[in-house]
Amino acid sequence: MTSTSFIFILLIILALFIFLYRRARQENKTLSRATARLELELKGHSLDEDQVSQRLAAVGIASSEALLICKKDRTVIYMNPVAQILFAVPTNNQSLIAVTRQHEIDQLFDEALAGRTTDKQLFFNSRTFRVRAVMFEGGAVIALSDITELQRLGRARRDFIANLSHELRTPLTGIRLILDTLKTPAGRNPDLLPTLVDKIVVETESLSQIAQELLDLSSIESGQTVMKLRLSAVKPVALNVMQRLQETWARKNQKVNIEIDDGLKAMMDAAQIERVLLNLLHNAIKFTPQDGDILIRAREQNQDGVMIEVADDGGGISHEDLPRIFERFYRGDRARSTQGTGLGLAVAKHIVEAHGGKIWAESDGVPGHGSAFRFTLPPH
Repeated sequence: MTSTSFIFILLIILALFIFLYRRARQENKTLSRATARLELELKGHSLDEDQVSQRLAAVGIASSEALLICKKDRTVIYMNPVAQILFAVPTNNQSLIAVTRQHEIDQLFDEALAGRTTDKQLFFNSRTFRVRAVMFEGGAVIALSDITELQRLGRARRDFIANLSHELRTPLTGIRLILDTLKTPAGRNPDLLPTLVDKIVVETESLSQIAQELLDLSSIESGQTVMKLRLSAVKPVALNVMQRLQETWARKNQKVNIEIDDGLKAMMDAAQIERVLLNLLHNAIKFTPQDGDILIRAREQNQDGVMIEVADDGGGISHEDLPRIFERFYRGDRARSTQGTGLGLAVAKHIVEAHGGKIWAESDGVPGHGSAFRFTLPPH
């Protein structure tokens, strides 16, 4: 490289450096002007006391939590509508203890003023609340969230998992015991082998039923199962269910009667309503004693559509169990000695409600008086 070329390159580098320096200074000036303009805009939009109150009220109305703002002397200077309803106090400027009547909240306020952000659960007014208190200059903000429903859902989830584990364990244990028997010399007895295989089939069907009912329930609850409502005759559906379970009720020498007019029709998804009746009749057969009577009846109810009933003369249902029998996996006293998934009635409930109807059970709990399961279908 010649000296002339070297000097030329240095001049280019110097020119580039000067250009970048000037550009940086210009950008800094632009940023400074923008910052100064922003400061002027912020000063020009300073909020007065009324504007602050309006914005605070908007935040309080939008919040689903109960909000209280207190001064250091414990005077409540603001409550949002949720807090006013919760504590039944429509006005401010009262002491915190007078508003809440809860010493625990008063203690949380002290902790917040001491600089400790608190977060505790309190139970009052028959509800459970998550209470938080946060300090600001001049006082503290207290927020109360109603977590009663979250706790109920948490318990339901735990119960669901526990019940599902129990229901799965029963057939799996049965299969395991049968397989252990097959490994022994007695289990290899040709005369015993068909019996053991039949028992494995029964337990396997039980597992399959649990899986299918879980899938059905999940599909219905999520709205993935579409109900195709058509004006259909009710009696053929009931007769089909009766025929499908004929071997079961005939084995117990039971009598199943049907009282449904041939011309009675309802708006329904016939296949889904058949599943409802199948569950109800299966339960009636299970809990009705030998030589018992079961009745399937349907009638039109003026403007309320059609009511379908499955009644038996079995042991009945206790008053304690009646409100819960449509819960998933719930099994009352009369069901504890019998097999079943505890999902059939839950599936039936969701199907009926998806039709726009309702389902319920009636029983006086007296053995021999039996029980009646009824559900409605919308008018056509």
